[in-house]
Amino acid sequence: MYQASRAATYLQYAPTPVVRPGGVLIIPARCQEGAGDGVGERRFLAAMRDPGGPAAIVARIRRDGILPGEQRAYIVARMLEDVRVAVVGAEDEAMVRSAGMSAFGEMGEALAWAAGEVGAGPGRAAECLVVPHALHTLPVVGKM
Repeated sequence: MYQASRAATYLQYAPTPVVRPGGVLIIPARCQEGAGDGVGERRFLAAMRDPGGPAAIVARIRRDGILPGEQRAYIVARMLEDVRVAVVGAEDEAMVRSAGMSAFGEMGEALAWAAGEVGAGPGRAAECLVVPHALHTLPVVGKM
């Protein structure tokens, strides 16, 4: 999950964020290694599991300093203060949810949830941007 979270942060922390505040980012990721095998990845997950949520993660890191791996938790927590994130296809959905993100088995479920989260419904469509290879993409938002 440590590596998969990069896709969301790369898009949200582009020069102009691709998702408006209150919007949703959906990451398709199996997360076969859970959060990851390294010490930094384990620290990331431990930090993300703060019961106080994103605001508490940010406050603690600002107050107490940061350990390797927690920098990713700080970045993800800051992002989660503005947008919601869903992971689709994770082998351990409970791990994803424990980190403050939503988890879904199928993309259709995630899209339906996201539409509800942003208030889409009759007469109000949700906008969707699909970004293949998000880890290798720097979106540029502007008028053409």
